[in-house]
This record gives sequence, structure tokens and C-alpha cells, in this order.
Amino acid sequence: MCAETAKYQASPVPHYRGNPLIEALPPIMGKKELYKRLTCQIPYDLSIREQDGSVRKECISELYHFFQPWGVHIDIAERIGRAIRNGYVNRNPLTPVFNTELNQLSSCVHTRDSTFQSFHSTNPGASGFSLVGTSGSGKTSIVNRVLEGLYSQNILHSEYQGQPFHHLQIVWMKITCPFDGSVKGLCVKFFQEFDNITGDSTFQRFAGSRVSTIDTMLTQMALLAKRHSLGVLVIDEIQNINAAKSGGRERILNFLADLMDTMGIPIIVIGIPAAIQALSGSFMTARRAAGEQGTVKMESLKYGSDEWELFINAMWKYQWTSIETKLTDEMSELVNELSRGIVALALHLYAWTQDQAVENGFYGGSECITPEMFQQVAKSEKFLLMREQLAVMDDESMKKSHTSANKRHGAKLNCKATRKTPDKSLADPAVEHWDVKPENAVEKLRREGLIVTKDGEF
Repeated sequence: MCAETAKYQASPVPHYRGNPLIEALPPIMGKKELYKRLTCQIPYDLSIREQDGSVRKECISELYHFFQPWGVHIDIAERIGRAIRNGYVNRNPLTPVFNTELNQLSSCVHTRDSTFQSFHSTNPGASGFSLVGTSGSGKTSIVNRVLEGLYSQNILHSEYQGQPFHHLQIVWMKITCPFDGSVKGLCVKFFQEFDNITGDSTFQRFAGSRVSTIDTMLTQMALLAKRHSLGVLVIDEIQNINAAKSGGRERILNFLADLMDTMGIPIIVIGIPAAIQALSGSFMTARRAAGEQGTVKMESLKYGSDEWELFINAMWKYQWTSIETKLTDEMSELVNELSRGIVALALHLYAWTQDQAVENGFYGGSECITPEMFQQVAKSEKFLLMREQLAVMDDESMKKSHTSANKRHGAKLNCKATRKTPDKSLADPAVEHWDVKPENAVEKLRREGLIVTKDGEF
């Protein structure tokens, strides 16, 4: 275990002061500082163009370390910082309540009370959030970049304000939801990651035995998180809970809700759009999943948007071909179209196209990057898996568009009305009335092949 020694700095936020867990964290950063810290410009010199093609091909892989932040990345960084700091406000280990709550959790462990009926906390105040986006949109990358680049994972305290204070603080932990969405699988990943951080052997003690039960593991997880002041728990691939066996999904969500609502530990969940369905079974579940800071949606970049222009211009300057190819509007639009504006795919497409250009140079061809070359790479075997991913995305997009069109069509037809003879008994005979006839709308939709069931369901 390699822990950073605590160095304290008083916070300008009044309710953060006097809390060693918060004062040991980096100071609150402004947007400009966050932008600077998150940006990764890779080593590059124009003289590399003079090197042999084999050397230059080795350099192209550096492109995958390039990172250009924009607005949503700064927003995510700010939310993560707020989640950690706000989550510590009511978990100050110097207060008597801290030891009381530890004793309560120890009681839950002994009685295997995984619903934590014996635990009573006052105003826990967790403030997590959900991060949703398509595969390749950079969800995991930005969270990793913020956590690993801005925060130490564990901090070792020994003295605070002249008084002995021995405490190992775990600022953040990130795990991936198991592919089968099982509760046991999530517990195992937690203990394994905890041991990686601390050098402990909790997996062997609490999860590696045949007699280990889920009740025991859940209560031990909660106790460890409390004892070591876990700042934030990040769970990636949260959509995997859809695969959980009967009752497993609800148990995971209930446990995460207990960590947030009862113990005040912020939770950040990351997933693809299917995660929204997984987390929105009820109002309470949706509220818990979103956390106090709501949901951030990372979408693909649209051609012509400020974000796309920022990204493509920053990426384009890294060329390892023997000659420079200027970025044109046609080239920018083509890369956006072929990658669907997904950053990870755009990076791969650009890197592989450069690789192909340098390869052309070996056989006396030009190393100029052309639209035709992008098209060739997009149709090549290298891009096969990504083409399949794009095909799935396009199919889902078409289904959504078709469903949306059907709804709009149905709404228009349902609003279509026929004039009715005014009711002479009404006080104002000039008022005309309209009868809506939904059965006519259903019949028309059926004739057009937009619905198939007798009851008019889509």
C-alpha cells in the first residue's frame, strides 16, 4: 500500500472547516484549473516526419493518450469533487457520532443484518449522480481521469491540529458491476479492490470462503466503507444489473441506497442508455440512482458543434505522416459521419488512417491523408467490431425514430375531430363542440401497417 501523507489546508467553505477528511483533499479548483489539469497533450515534434516510416508507425499509438476536455468534462469533474466533499460533511471521524455509528455497523455485522435496521444516522447527506452515454463516448475515461489525476486514492492521517489522529482514508473506489449482475459478484469486486488499495486480505476473509453469505459480505462492505471513510464509490457498467437473477437487481439497488441514504456515502453509477431503464423501475429507485446531483448524459458530438470543432482541431495536429494534411470541412464532416461523433471511434479511425498512409509510403505511394483513405479504413477488417457497434446503434436510433414518428402520427390523428351539431340546450348556442374519434385513428394506423394488434397496440 502506498498512501499519501495527509497535508491539511483550511477550506474557504465554512461547513468544511474542522474536518480533516476534507482539509486533506486538494483545494477546490476553478474551471480554468480543471481544464488545464484534465487536458493531455501528447509529446510531439514536427521533426518526427523525417524519421523512417517504421519509427513513425510506432508513434501513432500515442494518439490514444490524447485527451481534449470540453464543457461536460468540467461539469463531471466539479460534480465528483462536490460529491466527495459534501459526503464527508456529516462523517467527520473526530466527532463522537463516528464511533457510535461504527459500533452500530459492527452490531449489524454480528447479527448479519444486511438491511441495517440497527444503524441510525442523522442527516447523512450523500450527493452522488448518474453518468449515462453510449459506448465510446468517454464516460469511463473522464471519470478515471478525474479520480486518478486530481485525487489521491488513499490518505494516511497521523496528527491533526496537534492531536494524534491515526486514520486511513480511502478517497475513492471504482469497481465494475459483474456481467451477470449478481450481488455476490459485486461484493467480490468490492473486496478485491479494497485489498488492492490497502494491501489487506478482506476477500479471503469475507468472500473467499464457502461459508461466506451475502448478508455477511454486505454488512462487512458497509463497515469497511465507514471505518475507512470511503469518499465516493463509483460503479461502472451499471446496466449489467439487468441480468441479475430474480431479486438480485432490487437487492443491489437497495444496498446502494442504504450506503447513500443511511450512511452518507456518495455513489456514482456509469452506464449506457439501457442503464436508465435498469434504474428507473420506480420513483424511489430513480431518485436513488440519480443521486442529489442528478444525471449527466454524454452524447455523441454533432458535426459543426463547438465541442466537435474543439476536439477535431486539437486531435488533427498530431500527424506522423511524412507530409502534412490540412484539415478541411469535408474531412471533418466525413470523420464525424464515419464515427457517428463518438470520440473513441474518431480516435481509432484517425490513428488507423495515418497507419495506412505511412504503409502506402513504404511502397512508393503518397502519405497524404484523403477522404477515400478514411472510407477504406472504415470498411476494413480493423474497423469490423466498431462497424458492428455502429450498426447496433443505428438500428436502435431507427427504432426510436420510428416509435417517435408513430407517437406523433397517432397524436395528430387522435386530435383530428369532426364537427357536431351544437347542443341547443346550452346557454351559448354559438359554441360548437368537437368529438374525438380514436377508433378512426387506430384503423388508419393499421391500414398503414404501423400497428398490428387488434387493440391498436404498437
